[in-house]
Amino acid sequence: MLTKAIQALLIILAFIMPIIGHITVNSSTVFKNENRTAFKYPTVFNNAYWDDLQKALNDRLFLRHDVQALMAQVLEHTLTEHSDFDPSIGFKLPGTLRGWYFMGDGFDYAYKKHTAQVNEESKNLEKNLLILKYLKGINKDHTYFVVGPDKASVYPELMNPYLGYPGKYRYLDTLKDKIAKDGITLIDNRDAIIKTKDLSYKTSSYLTNDTHWNKYGAYHAFVNTFKTILGEDFKPLPYTFTYSRFLYGDLNRNLEISMSKDTHDFAHSHNEIKAKLYIKDMINGIDKEEDRFLGESVPQLCKDGADKCNVQYSKNEYYQNPLKVAIISDSFGTYFRNFAVDHFKEVLWLWEYDDVQKIYKYTSDFKPDLIIYLRVERNI
Repeated sequence: MLTKAIQALLIILAFIMPIIGHITVNSSTVFKNENRTAFKYPTVFNNAYWDDLQKALNDRLFLRHDVQALMAQVLEHTLTEHSDFDPSIGFKLPGTLRGWYFMGDGFDYAYKKHTAQVNEESKNLEKNLLILKYLKGINKDHTYFVVGPDKASVYPELMNPYLGYPGKYRYLDTLKDKIAKDGITLIDNRDAIIKTKDLSYKTSSYLTNDTHWNKYGAYHAFVNTFKTILGEDFKPLPYTFTYSRFLYGDLNRNLEISMSKDTHDFAHSHNEIKAKLYIKDMINGIDKEEDRFLGESVPQLCKDGADKCNVQYSKNEYYQNPLKVAIISDSFGTYFRNFAVDHFKEVLWLWEYDDVQKIYKYTSDFKPDLIIYLRVERNI
């Protein structure tokens, strides 16, 4: 009898808790340990929005906010008291300066790779070298392994000085000899970006609440990459950069916190030249032409409802260099690609780093003069 009563109570609570939550919780509720506000309901329903809908419903469970706030206090106390830690991706580590956020160790010891001596072998390096082997089969002499430095490599001085030794260690340096032995030319953009840092931190080269560089950081990586490859023949276009605050980063989705930060970290690039740009989605076969000011973000052309649209070809009417450039990258290639499209006549961009057959097919069909394999540092 008691068991049945407990079962009945649990079933009733399963309905009552969401109902009470819907009444008491609104979209402005702040989940501080997750560094974001409660999700709003999506307004358009397709495959891309179902995850948001599930999160929106889950956010409105009664007492969820109180439980999460309590757990945040426990977690913050633990991280403050102990330096031997394994922080998750989405948490601001106590003691970081100027309100900056850094990636934790949720993925491949991302934090420890810049604060401790990590002796584990890279899980990603062999895969990267395999892809580069295939790419060198397409263009043996002009294939380059380009590094998008971690934010922790460029701004270690803003990390918590009591959690490890920020800036003292860099895991990538232990891999460079192995990469060189495989005959791969590695272009590391860390020092080039560091030289351009705003040391007042009013503006930045990286997003303060995200794991990515902004357009300013990507631009200097682009310039350093092609100066290394082309030497004096490379003449970059001039851009004017303006800044605003980046609000919804992958490390902090709390609008209130983002609005109050000091650093303006969302960079906008401008050039007064306007030119026609042709874009084609190579997978779905759709294309378009548009007039665009140089420096503006290049759209990722994508067919409605398409699962894959990550192979993008572009041809620029106004260009500095007639070379054909293929860029195979992770998400760090998004901003890097913009400047390549401005500078070179033809660019093939593959937002892809797992499907070797797809990379080989589209890159070999393109017959590039230069191949750039760009990876964020923590995934090398």
